[in-house]
Order: sequence, then C-alpha cells, then structure tokens
Amino acid sequence: MTEHPRVTIGLPVHNGQSFIAEAIESVMTQTFTDLELLISDNASTDATPDICREFEKKDKRIKYLRNENNIGAVQNFNNLVALSTGTYFKWLAADNGLKPTFVEKSVILLDNNPEVILVTSKYIQRDEVANSWRFFDYDHDLTALKPVERFRQLLSRKGLVCDRSNLPIWALMRKSQLQKTPLLGSFIGCDDCLLLDLAIRGEFAQLPQRLIILRHHNHAYHSMKAKNNDKEGHAEASWLDSRNPQKTYAPYWRRLTEYLKVIGNSDLNFSDKNKLRIFTLTYFAKKYRMLGSEIIYKIGLGPAYQNTKACIRNIKPQRSRA
Repeated sequence: MTEHPRVTIGLPVHNGQSFIAEAIESVMTQTFTDLELLISDNASTDATPDICREFEKKDKRIKYLRNENNIGAVQNFNNLVALSTGTYFKWLAADNGLKPTFVEKSVILLDNNPEVILVTSKYIQRDEVANSWRFFDYDHDLTALKPVERFRQLLSRKGLVCDRSNLPIWALMRKSQLQKTPLLGSFIGCDDCLLLDLAIRGEFAQLPQRLIILRHHNHAYHSMKAKNNDKEGHAEASWLDSRNPQKTYAPYWRRLTEYLKVIGNSDLNFSDKNKLRIFTLTYFAKKYRMLGSEIIYKIGLGPAYQNTKACIRNIKPQRSRA
C-alpha cells in the first residue's frame, strides 16, 4: 500500500460480530490492492473489537478505530470520510460484501470518465446464512444526462423513497465531490438526499456485473424498520443519531424540505432550479396521504388515528357478511 492509497473503504460498525469478518475479507481480497480499510467501531459491546484487531494485525492496510460512546450511525459514517486518504471513497456496511473485482472495475471506469461521480454495480442479496440468493438488476445508470434530468430520473424512478434506488450509497465515489456535500444528515432519508445532491454534481455509472453483496437479516436496519412498524420514526431517528430525543418525526416532510435545500444550494441556474422545485413539489403532492398522516402524528393524534382505522377494518367485514 502506498502512503496515500487511491481508494479508501470506510466500514462503520456497531455490534457486527456476525458478519464483519466476511465484510473485511471481501475488501482485503480485492484484485485492486492500492487501498485502505478504515473501520470505525461505534462502541460495540460484542466481539467486534477482537475480530477487527485480529485482522488489523494481519494486514497493514487495515486501520481499526473505536468510539468509546455511541455517536449514532450518521456521525460514524461521516467521520470515515474525514479520516480517509484515498482519491476514491466507498462506505461498506458490516453485513455487506464485495466481489473481488468491484474496486478494480470501478477505479478503471472513474479514471477514464471524469464526468462520472460514482460507480455502482448490480446487486446480490443473501440471507443470514447465505443459503438464499436474490439478484437485483435495478437501473442506477445516470450517464449522458444533464444535471436536471439526473435529478428527475433519480427521484422519479420507482422509488427513491420507497424502493431500492438509494442503493448507490454503497458505490465507489469521487471523494473530492463527496466532500462538497453536507454528507449524511441526522434525519430519516438522509441517504436519499445525499444521492440527489451528488446527481446534480455528476453522473452515476453502473457496472453490468453483480459485484455488490447485500445481506438481509433480522437485525439489519431495514428489517428493524419493518418489524417495529414505527409510524413516528423513533427507532430510525435514534439509530441515525443517538442524541435524538424521543419525539415524533415527519420523514416525508423532512425529505421535501431537504430536497428543496439541495436544489437551492446547487450551482444550477435560476431556471433549472425552478424546474426542479416544481418537479419536486409535484412529486411529493402525490404522497399526500403520507404527508397528511405525518401531520396527524405530529399533533399527537397518531394513536387515535390508528384506532379509528382498526375500527373501520373491523366494521367492513361485518357489513359484507350482512
């Protein structure tokens, strides 16, 4: 490894003993070797520190750092960008992995295409014991498009907010462009917001191979969201930032305001900014039910709202039988 490696892989982790060894191995077996792996341990209480320190002893490209207190996922993610020395940067979740040629192919593409700001690939998803595999061919390619169209495409593709269009957050990125953004914010949907910011700044490219491995398991972030069915956003907000108070959140309203901030802070001209403002407002107008329900929760009527819906569901079958 050179004094300043070309690529930095930032691995944030909290209690990741189950899968982190596989994640680390997937980085250290990359065909592209001029890289560093920075591991930021967010006050893990399981065997994560021991596992990471063993790997650090074996490979000088690995640096293990530990937070004595839980600083929240967002700050842990963002700290890795500040600590990185590579020209290119990638986040890697402790339960995900990479095929051996991902970094090499991504670096070649970035080196040869200065207009490209990040490179992702098609995806493989596996379960907790890797017995079940699924293949995702989402189209995240945003090349040969102007900034306004890239923003529109990313927001309107089924969906940035509701599907898997936020997966390019795991791409290899130009750190110089990433550092021009506010990085991840302490709000639900901050990854979506960051990607929209990046889409204005440069093109997204996607490798045709399936080189990024995602893992679905009961303790994953998205599994936690689904299992808790937390309409008020407490679980997500606390995971993102451990200092968040237990209050009601309105993630769709927050996304709307943050997306408008991205547009306003961009280098686009006045006309293009207005085009994207109108497009964004129109897009969120179609989410009126979600926006309305968030207002209900925000003013403290969430439980009554849920009870009313439950009563209506119970009445409907009785009427149909009658």
